[in-house]
Amino acid sequence: MGSALGGGCDIKAFAIAGGRIEPVPVRWATDRRMLYGDGLFETIRCRFGRPFMLDAHLARLARGARTIGFRRLPPRIALRAICAAAAGSVEAVEHGCLRLSVSRGAGRVGPLPDPAAAPEVAAVAYEYRPPPEEAYARGYSACFAPFPRNERSPIASVKSCNFLENILAREYAARRGFDEAILLNAAGRVAEASCANVVAAFGRRVISPDPETEGCLPGIAVRLIARIASRQGLKFRFGRLPAEAFLECDEAFLTNSLIGAMPLTSVDGRKLGCGAPGRIAPAMRERIEAMIASRCPASR
Repeated sequence: MGSALGGGCDIKAFAIAGGRIEPVPVRWATDRRMLYGDGLFETIRCRFGRPFMLDAHLARLARGARTIGFRRLPPRIALRAICAAAAGSVEAVEHGCLRLSVSRGAGRVGPLPDPAAAPEVAAVAYEYRPPPEEAYARGYSACFAPFPRNERSPIASVKSCNFLENILAREYAARRGFDEAILLNAAGRVAEASCANVVAAFGRRVISPDPETEGCLPGIAVRLIARIASRQGLKFRFGRLPAEAFLECDEAFLTNSLIGAMPLTSVDGRKLGCGAPGRIAPAMRERIEAMIASRCPASR
């Protein structure tokens, strides 16, 4: 550690905690997750301590690791074990959230990562409070973010710890009284919301921006919705969604692993469809919640 930071001198790290300066582990202070956002994370819904669709989340984590050039990840069995250990702390509550993060490693300060550093993993679980039923009955409002998403960025489709752009978009929306922000890509098409994928319906045709081309995350929940939609006779596809067409949709909703399917009823004060939740979003949410209850029962 010492040679990586400064020629073998006695390196120490400190943090301000409770108004006092206290020593902290050098490994923590030089973790690239903290220094540069150089890492990946997954947010996983839990019910009574059981993670929902954990394998899908771990598969996405592995794809992201390959995309940004991680040398290696811990074995899948080790990742599952740390997730189980963390999720066990919320086994007494119905709604829990598990956050798994992986850093490229620690030890070297500078833009180039240490090729010898091994990825470091952390997991924490906590009680999650879903949006109130009134929110689902009313639907979310959104605005367009004031800056574009670069769909050509190598991390556009990676769930990176460098999440600042999404945070700034969400804060922009909140300051203006909206629930969410919609990010358009450089081509003027819908990419995603700050913390969710976007789905729009035109009759029985349902479309969500394509992670391969539009600058959005390959969401776990939206892919689940794609499968459910096909079973219900809806024509779901991933593709391009120009902003003008999006505003003319019959119904829209937001989806991620925590909220399920949240109706989106207006953008920048303009009604989407009739300005109230449609039929597809509530049906999707009901189906997802039923799957969670079935796969994550209370008793072990």
